[in-house]
Parts: sequence; structure tokens; C-alpha cells
Amino acid sequence: MAATPTVTQHKEAFINSQSRLLAGSVTPSQRWTASNERQSDGALDPRLVKAATEAVNTSIQEHGKRVYAPQANRALAEQIAQSYAAEADRKIRGEEEDEAEGIAKEVDLVNDKAIESLPNAWPSDKNATDHPEAAKRYADDVATLQALNEQRSEIRQRVEQLRRLQSRMEPLQATEAGQGIQENLVTRNGEVEKELERMRTLLVRVSGRLGKLSDGQHQPDMEPPAETRKLDIDNFLNDGTAFPR
Repeated sequence: MAATPTVTQHKEAFINSQSRLLAGSVTPSQRWTASNERQSDGALDPRLVKAATEAVNTSIQEHGKRVYAPQANRALAEQIAQSYAAEADRKIRGEEEDEAEGIAKEVDLVNDKAIESLPNAWPSDKNATDHPEAAKRYADDVATLQALNEQRSEIRQRVEQLRRLQSRMEPLQATEAGQGIQENLVTRNGEVEKELERMRTLLVRVSGRLGKLSDGQHQPDMEPPAETRKLDIDNFLNDGTAFPR
């Protein structure tokens, strides 16, 4: 069963892979070579290009051997592993020690809870005494940050209210074709006004027709019986000329 790689081995493998990329040889691309060959005037001599490329690659290889040597990569990986271990030990010791020294570097100053947890004054009394200007600048920055955080919270609440209002107003929106609940609103030259005009015209026609039926069958001074009035209305409603289909 293979042993699990350590943090140092992981970091060393990553550094070696990146070192190989940086120490790799360079060659002119096919696109550049084709473009250089198509130029009738001012084209570079391929032999000069090859000689310059070889000189550059030689310098890169020498630089890689000096700077990216395996021993140097190993030392850098060990330093990174030690930094990880020191950070882990610092977190294990607890937050009280961190607060006595200052604010941890990993604190997210964009998070609401992190901003609210910031002390108003510099946590270390010794540093505040030794550096009063820096301590005052810290207090001013924290006050500004907390004020901006409150404004952001108010804006978020306002945005949520507007979104809820928008969702409730969506059923009242008209479609792209102009159809929707807006058609039922009383507006100038709107659908409701047109319908009222048609009803007014129809009522005039109905009143006129009923008046003609009453004048032709009864005396003006006499009130027609209820049965007669009902029969007149039924005849009118069944008349195809009054309500053309």
C-alpha cells in the first residue's frame, strides 16, 4: 500500500511542474513562420531566426538550472509546509490569543457578521499606545465600514421589497401583444369606453323599438297589461332585425 504524500511532497511536485514549464524551450509558431515566409520584403532569414532561438533556449536552460534546481524547489516546498503547520498551530491555540495580537488575516471584511464582530478600538493596547495615529485610523476605518454595512443592509431590504412588489404586479402586466388586465381599466379611447358606447347605442335602439310597439297596439292614456308588455318584449328580442347575428 503506497504511503500518502505529505504536504511537502505535494508542494514540491507542483513547484517542479511549474519550473519545467518556465524552463521549456521556445520555438517560433507555425503561424508566424508562414507569415514571415509570405513577406517578399523584410522577411527574416530562417537561419538567423534559428540561431536566435537556440541562443534564447540556452539562456533559459542555464537560468532554470540555477534558479529551479531540485534542491531549491525542495527548500521552497518545506517553507510552504512549515507555514501551513504554523498557521494550523495558531488556530489550535484559540481565538483569544489571536484577538490579543490583532485581527486575523483570514477575516472576510465583506461579510456582515465579520464586520459586526470587529472591535471599535485596536485590540492590542500596547500597539495602540505605541502607534496612536494608526490606532485612530483603525477606529475611523471601522466606524466607516460599519456605517457602510448598515447602508448596504438597508439597500438589501429595499431591493427585497421591490422584488416582492414586482412579483405581485406581474399579473397586472400586459403582454407584448397589448393583452392583459390593462384592457379592463377605464382609459380614454379604451376598451371599456368603446363597450359603453355600444351599450348606449343599443339602449337607444331598444327604447325606440319598445316605443313603437307600445304606440301601435295600445292607447297612449292606457297602461298595457303586464302580460302584454312581456309579450311585446319577447317579440322584440326574437326579432332578428334588432339583434342581427
